Amino acid sequence: MKEQLQILCNIYAPFLLHKHQGDFLATRAITPKQASFSSDQLRILYAQAHPNAIALVDAFNYTDHYLGSVLGRYDGNVYPNLYAKVWEEPLNDTVVPEGYREYIQPMLKQQLRTARL
Repeated sequence: MKEQLQILCNIYAPFLLHKHQGDFLATRAITPKQASFSSDQLRILYAQAHPNAIALVDAFNYTDHYLGSVLGRYDGNVYPNLYAKVWEEPLNDTVVPEGYREYIQPMLKQQLRTARL
């Protein structure tokens, strides 16, 4: 348990750095190379925490309702409930979301050139 808590403690600083890296870069508190290194380290730490992620979340004893999760179901009906929850989202009230034709469709129709090295 001590090892897992140490991993979580080690995640905290690079997580905050990654979350606010735009601010750190804008103020030149860190270099782009340092930001990249921090992101790489965060991925490594996430991989270390991953095998015990469910146990760690369960240890805090948060309910699925508190977490906003429809996946942790005792009745086993994960996919029907997930599907029902998706249709409750406001974006799914219409077949084509507002702004799609104006913003997204033109980008999809553009012929993007690939960079040549």
